[in-house]
Amino acid sequence: MTSDTVEVSAEPRHLSVIQALAEAAVGLRFDQLPPDVTTLAGICVLDTLGVALAGRTQPVVQLIREELAEPGDAVLWGGARSDPGSAALVNGVAAHALDYDDYAPGSGLHPSAPLVAALLSAASLQHGRGRTVTGRDLVAAYVAGYEVQERLGLVLWPSHYARGFHTTGTAGTVGAAAGVAHLLGTGPREMAAALGVGATDAAGLKAMFGSMGKPYHAGRAAASGLRAARLAMRGMTVGDDPLFGPQGLVAASSAATPADLGPVRAPFGEPWHILDVLPKLTPACFGTHAAIACALDVRAAVGEQPIRRVVLTIPPVLLDVCAIPTPRTGLEGKFSLAYTTAAALLHGTVSVASFTDEAVRAEPVVELGSRVELVLDERLVKTATRLRVELGDGRVLTADRDAAQRLWSGSPEEVRTRVEGKFLELAEGVAAPVDIVALLRDLPALADVEALSALLAGAD
Repeated sequence: MTSDTVEVSAEPRHLSVIQALAEAAVGLRFDQLPPDVTTLAGICVLDTLGVALAGRTQPVVQLIREELAEPGDAVLWGGARSDPGSAALVNGVAAHALDYDDYAPGSGLHPSAPLVAALLSAASLQHGRGRTVTGRDLVAAYVAGYEVQERLGLVLWPSHYARGFHTTGTAGTVGAAAGVAHLLGTGPREMAAALGVGATDAAGLKAMFGSMGKPYHAGRAAASGLRAARLAMRGMTVGDDPLFGPQGLVAASSAATPADLGPVRAPFGEPWHILDVLPKLTPACFGTHAAIACALDVRAAVGEQPIRRVVLTIPPVLLDVCAIPTPRTGLEGKFSLAYTTAAALLHGTVSVASFTDEAVRAEPVVELGSRVELVLDERLVKTATRLRVELGDGRVLTADRDAAQRLWSGSPEEVRTRVEGKFLELAEGVAAPVDIVALLRDLPALADVEALSALLAGAD
């Protein structure tokens, strides 16, 4: 074991899997984290806040604010304050409303929307109790939550997803519970209870894709994770192992067996899963990203030639995720390979503006989308796509992409400029966006997270 790892796998034999995972999460300290991990944590927080600030005007966010928000000390990002549970819910929904938040290719999770929403509400709780949460505290809690939820997500994948569960809503709830429990300073017993309460609260159905229900998963995971940790600290008890036991979350919602629990038994740091996180460059279902990239690769060569036929060869998993043939709304457009590919070929970009109801119904893109054919290939990994475009002059253009490739090679700092630019674009029109970027450029150096909350509270 290197100095950059936290031992999990050598647990005493009397510990259950959930107890061992809880001890690892509780034991994680900022000083054990490599620089690349802490850098990515700060970048993910900034990215999440940017997409949430842009997403806060979406109808689903507005209706939830009207229904649930009560006065309180926790910040509704973009202005106003509410009670911590409502703030976690609203902010989590806002962070996922545009489908522009980051993605973990191993588990298929959107990791940061539930985590950041839950953690900043928990930080507000601590502030209200006269306790300071530093940037180092926030980073350590974020990484603890991230590593717990990704390990769980890897165990659940792929059967959990195939059965219709959305891992952002399920594993994301457990991850948010772990992160908040770490931030609130629980011991191993309370951490295990928080994971257990999170497990019994975990929910999220793929049937919601293309509707307001999908971003609700992220908000609900944030609020449920926050509540799970708080209940655990009050002494709420759970079963022996509601995550990995015979009738726990894994057994009840997936085909995983005890032999598949390697990811949750592995030491933190072997590997650090956060190093594979992917900030999104396009506000659509990640399953469409490889196709969009392929379309942009060939677009210049298309020129003025009419497109006779478009063939996308995709892994079978995408058929139940993002294969809406003719979307009727902007939300459905985010889950349509036909629409997103046609939009990329026609316009040379796929942006937030591409996903209005009017944009997806525009005649040129609907007509081209009708000529997009899907072909399944079980040999393709879930994040890959091949494109074939047949032109009117007889030429055939092809491209092949795997969207799961890291956006950096030497250091995560290579991603920072792109994410900061994305943040400033999305936060246009709100107060102090440059100050938020500057503050998060070195999140571990932040003396009090309340300084970030104050900027977010005054964003409007």
